[in-house]
Amino acid sequence: MEIDGRWDEALDLMREMPSPGNAFFKREVAETTARIAARRGDQISAWGEISSFLPEGPHQAPGSKMFQQTLVFQRLAAELCLESGEYSAAFAWLEANDRWLVWSDSRLGVADGKLAWAHYWLAIGDASKALEFATSAVEAAGSPRQPLVLASAHRLLGELELGRNHLNEAEVHLQLAHSLAESCHARYELASTLVLMAKLKIRRGQGQQASELLTRATTIAQGLKSPVLLSHIQATTTEFQLPAKPASPFGLTPREIEILRLIAEGLSDAAAAERLFISPRTVSQHLRSIYSKLGVSGRSAATRVAIEHGLS
Repeated sequence: MEIDGRWDEALDLMREMPSPGNAFFKREVAETTARIAARRGDQISAWGEISSFLPEGPHQAPGSKMFQQTLVFQRLAAELCLESGEYSAAFAWLEANDRWLVWSDSRLGVADGKLAWAHYWLAIGDASKALEFATSAVEAAGSPRQPLVLASAHRLLGELELGRNHLNEAEVHLQLAHSLAESCHARYELASTLVLMAKLKIRRGQGQQASELLTRATTIAQGLKSPVLLSHIQATTTEFQLPAKPASPFGLTPREIEILRLIAEGLSDAAAAERLFISPRTVSQHLRSIYSKLGVSGRSAATRVAIEHGLS
């Protein structure tokens, strides 16, 4: 649920379930709660989970806590520090992550660690170091294959190549990131990639395509209730002075327009749901709203209106 963006459902489920006695489930609940909180900009709750599990912070001795959960929280702590501009604290957390990896001699977690270092180097302005570590992350994530890490690493490489104005190289990495994020149904990662793809389109003078990508990203970010993502999207729109999209005919929302286009293509509710990473029931609910706004009673009439008004 966390990966595919059903964050509210995941949080509701965890609130309703009895306090888990199994250590594995406790770990899953804490990690999921912390990550969702961080991506929604709730640093207090995210830090609460981290501090509760790692009371000694980056000085927690290797082996004193569950290994995988410690790695996750160390990297999340570093990410939160980078967002706050606390670079020395982020460095301490990443050094701790390295110590635990060396202590364990584990391959799992190495790619994530290298990617976290790449974000650190980019944050402090050393793009060449960031490129080196992001490339190493891709290599480490290949064996064993870790598609989510690969998606994030290729996204970062795309961002770095954009920074060097290597547009063709950036496109290759961003297309890979997009494909991996879609295959993993990773909505947060997908939206983050769409923002960078929009920047690439802007650099190539394709403002209309950039606006469409940002609209898709906005729809996902709104569904996730992620102000972090929404602020990135707004910053991109403002930075490149993209024109505001005109109000849609009939008062349709961006999500309703997406669904109407897919229905006009002949997709079933289930197929449209799979394409948009939502449930068929949600598609049906949107369709009822679409029919009401269009003043029609079914798919055929809605498709005809979509074609007549250039919405298909």
